[in-house]
Amino acid sequence: MSNHISQSQMHHLSLQLEKHMMRYGFQTIDLPIIDQSDLFLTRAGDQAIEKLFTFERFGRHWALRPEFTASAALKYADNFLSDQNARPQIARWQFHSPIFLNQDNRHEATRDYQQYSIGAELIGANGSLVDAEIIAMAIKGIEAQGISNIKIKIGHVGLLRAALKQFDVDARTERFILNNRHILKTQSKDEMWQLLDAYIGRSDTMSNASGEFLNHSSEQSAFEMLSTLAMSGSRSQTMGGRTYEDIANRIIRKRKQASQISQIERIIDFIIQWINLADDVDPAFAILDEMIVDEELQSVLDNWRHTVDLLQALDIPSEHITIQPDLARDWNYYTGIVFEVTDSNDNTLAGGGRYDELVSLVSDGQALPAIGFAYYANNIINLITNQQSNFPMINITGEDELQVLLWANALRSYDLAITTISTELGERSVTVTSENEAKWSENKYSFENIHTLVEKIKQNARQ
Repeated sequence: MSNHISQSQMHHLSLQLEKHMMRYGFQTIDLPIIDQSDLFLTRAGDQAIEKLFTFERFGRHWALRPEFTASAALKYADNFLSDQNARPQIARWQFHSPIFLNQDNRHEATRDYQQYSIGAELIGANGSLVDAEIIAMAIKGIEAQGISNIKIKIGHVGLLRAALKQFDVDARTERFILNNRHILKTQSKDEMWQLLDAYIGRSDTMSNASGEFLNHSSEQSAFEMLSTLAMSGSRSQTMGGRTYEDIANRIIRKRKQASQISQIERIIDFIIQWINLADDVDPAFAILDEMIVDEELQSVLDNWRHTVDLLQALDIPSEHITIQPDLARDWNYYTGIVFEVTDSNDNTLAGGGRYDELVSLVSDGQALPAIGFAYYANNIINLITNQQSNFPMINITGEDELQVLLWANALRSYDLAITTISTELGERSVTVTSENEAKWSENKYSFENIHTLVEKIKQNARQ
């Protein structure tokens, strides 16, 4: 846990959010601290292996948990999918426990390898209502801590995945472009094409022995091309120890890749428009309507828009929402809607999304709908602390100790910092009179008017 955040602060936040999520029907569960490392690599991929604390025991590789989602998916599979005849159940789980990440912070004074994670997983349910409820629960939990002016960014990994299939580019090339799409935002198309040249070779840069045949317009077979190569004198010596079939297959692969140049051009143009879109609800969906022309994909877009409409019905103002299609928290993991909740300075307070393929990956079973999120507890506590620092300590004095304690207890319930023993200069002071009224700044307030007193105190602190 970060040194500047106390255990009591984290415990208090955890209890508050636990009560909040219980109102949405989420049951608190505990999950193993140690599990097989393959489980967490299934969720995060090989790139996460350096962040795991791993060790070997009894011939197996184990790891301290770096997150809860993969463990929750495995628990669901063990509890509800072990019987092939059992019907899938809906699980509403919340978690509040430490996770362990081997962060690359060797140059920092402190190393926060252990972090406290708070969040929820909903497995076995799908649809706009489910997505809206999870996002709203995450937002309302933050607002319940007295944090206002929050922003919500919403994207959709699943829609992009489906949209790219219409360009008919082979899966490896598509994945290569997606994994490097940041270049299209920070650099240029030319930079992307340079990478693609090295990856698959473009027709105008290929100079190998088979290059002149890659864009051959006829239906000439690879073996006919190979015969042409063999009769071309010195070129036949480039075959080395490879068989005719090996070279023919290579030619076929290269020609297929080169034939996709026009599709790749189109897919790059589409992704450029996609990754640069971040706007208010109505203008963003108007642009997406123009981009998505396929009827089946339009239904996915409609469901996304319906989710946003439901959020507005849950008293989440549209002006707080930004539609950002490329909000891909983890391209290889999420499958549908994704979201982030931030403060006015763009510090992340919560984030998550839909991951409908994970249960099947950890259990070799059927795919099941699932969505979850995690709170960024440290950021929330820091924000609460900063806000509370704007309200100085209030000291209550008076001759009747019992009445002083009753007033102090009542004012603390309004999230005011109250002491009955003066500890610092510059504290504001409330005096309890003999008539059991609280005197503040020459005005007196009865218990019936305590709301007015609290507002005056807070208004004074903001000045």
